[in-house]
Amino acid sequence: MYWSLVCGLFASPGLYAQVDANNPFELVQRVKQHSRPDTPATASTNPFDINRQGAVPRRANDPITTEVIAKTWTVGGFTFWLVVGMTVFLALVLPWGRSAVQAFTRVLEGAGPFHIVYRNHSRSATPLSIALNVFYYFSLGFFIYLAAIRMSWLGDSDLGHFLLIVLGVSAFSIGKMASLIALGRIFQLRKDIKKITFLVAIFNSLLGLTLFPLDLLLAYGPGGIQQWALGLGVLIIGVAFIYRIFIGVGSTSQRILRNKFNFFMYLCTLEAVPALVILKWLWRLSAGMD
Repeated sequence: MYWSLVCGLFASPGLYAQVDANNPFELVQRVKQHSRPDTPATASTNPFDINRQGAVPRRANDPITTEVIAKTWTVGGFTFWLVVGMTVFLALVLPWGRSAVQAFTRVLEGAGPFHIVYRNHSRSATPLSIALNVFYYFSLGFFIYLAAIRMSWLGDSDLGHFLLIVLGVSAFSIGKMASLIALGRIFQLRKDIKKITFLVAIFNSLLGLTLFPLDLLLAYGPGGIQQWALGLGVLIIGVAFIYRIFIGVGSTSQRILRNKFNFFMYLCTLEAVPALVILKWLWRLSAGMD
């Protein structure tokens, strides 16, 4: 009796018809039920969706993407290797003279700390000062070069323009040092002039280190940050120039301060006149570009 019921159940054609038509575990049947052949294919708006044709879909009128990618000016390809070289130079120099650089920052506190730094580092820090001053020539030259491109004073960015600017900065700084040494020998003020040259070297070193991050922002930053970096760099250069004069006046001996003529000649020939000449040249250059 039992076997006859089992055989009759499996021999029933209705069972197989039900399984073939409505089996919920049949994979092919489930795919047919959920397929939508009448739905038109639309492009995905998901920015993280992968396009199997080989590209990632991007929205054409994306204001954020357009603002970040668009640049109003470009720099030459040599700037990458220049940045790499300057970074390697700092990596080699700063670990060797880290304590001296930290001492140099104390000069910013005034004339009193400057005398202490001068007494402790005026001789031992000479190689470090030379290395950091060379870095200052490239850092300031790079800043002027990028600012000239940003202001459209230079139409093409190439290595020749950059080298001319660096040579100009180097010649101006070395000529100023040579003039100070000559004045010290002529007027018998070697000790005081040595202090001034040491002060100039320290400020040049710190200014070169400060301008280098701004150079990176000017070269590779977005448009808004570039304008901010340019204005901040000009402000730092101006403040450092004026503040160095005040510290130099406070650190020199009363012999220079009593001789008003020598002090006036120093300010005019080595401080004020070169700055005015550079400002006038930049003003004419900007007027010519307009």
